[in-house]
Amino acid sequence: VHIEYSTLQYLPYDIFETVRVIELYLKNVTLTQLFDRPPQALDELRTLHIENSRVMRGIIWQILEPLKSLRILNVYYNSIKTLGSEFSNYATKDLEQLTFYGTETKTIKPGTFANFTKLDKIAVDACKLSTLTRDIFPTPFNGRVLYFKCSKNCHRGRYYCPSFGVGQKVEKPSYDRFHWHSRDNKLSTIPEGLFTQMPNLQTLGLRNNRIATLPKEAFESAGSVSRITYLFLDDNPLKCDCLLVWLMDVKPEDLRGKCASPKKLQDRELKDLVRTDFNC
Repeated sequence: VHIEYSTLQYLPYDIFETVRVIELYLKNVTLTQLFDRPPQALDELRTLHIENSRVMRGIIWQILEPLKSLRILNVYYNSIKTLGSEFSNYATKDLEQLTFYGTETKTIKPGTFANFTKLDKIAVDACKLSTLTRDIFPTPFNGRVLYFKCSKNCHRGRYYCPSFGVGQKVEKPSYDRFHWHSRDNKLSTIPEGLFTQMPNLQTLGLRNNRIATLPKEAFESAGSVSRITYLFLDDNPLKCDCLLVWLMDVKPEDLRGKCASPKKLQDRELKDLVRTDFNC
């Protein structure tokens, strides 16, 4: 079911009682609230996609409680300042993919995703996060994809964002207050142990933050980094010094990012560097 370019007070919960809905897409819709009450008839819904839709009263996570079959939840361009127990208490623990893009999210509270052991992908992109901690995620986290980034290509009229899905187009929001820029990402420090006990991690996206270095201690071991296929560090002020030289020995297959300093390595691609380029 696709509902687009509409203004409604809410979606009446009972309109779904006579039709089997597997996917529900809301695009460019203005609502006072999503539903008038939790939609019990959507117990077979597998994908809920909310894009460029203004929910005046905010998204009340209690609506997720009846959605026991939900596997994919995408929310683009809505204001969700904090993710915590108000989300995790109601969302099914069988979720497999979770994307928040341009949602003004500043904080993910400890334990928010800890019980979502089936998650394969977590993406919180183009938001205002300044810190991440290991206790946000399950232990172990068996997923393959983590994104905490925003691609500069995501700021044209129609644009392509890899984290949304293969080849998926997303329209530029029509509301000025939902127009995001890469400067909104504020991650500056990657703490030790952040990516430990993540044995299946294949894609790690940290584009367009304020990260100067990626510490070896953030991972289980240096060898675990070599098992990552895609490591995106583009558009970070990377300092290519002895704290980063370890990465030269375990480069992922697709490593992206440039040195911001020192001057002799400025604008050099990480993928093209070797250990001897560093004075260590």
